[in-house]
Amino acid sequence: MNKTLLALGTSLFLSASLATAMPTSNLEIDVEPMDGGAWVKVTKEGHPLAGVKVNDEYTTPESGRVFVRVHSESASSAEFVATTADNQKVSTHAFIPRQ
Repeated sequence: MNKTLLALGTSLFLSASLATAMPTSNLEIDVEPMDGGAWVKVTKEGHPLAGVKVNDEYTTPESGRVFVRVHSESASSAEFVATTADNQKVSTHAFIPRQ
């Protein structure tokens, strides 16, 4: 029992240490679903980012906002992944409606 508690305590300590040691990029992604796609805006510390690849197919302009088409015949959930030039990534899922 003591060995189990010791292992659990050690595991929790290491997990907490790793969580605080991981750097944060302050990269954010905001998705506004529309029929057949979504407006995706990428920001860092509240400022729009230009030149960010979204789903490896679209690139954000100076406004940081780009329309991403979702290639699906019916309404579905889609993943949106934004990747900066220095390979920082942020992602989210959104439900995309179809009319």
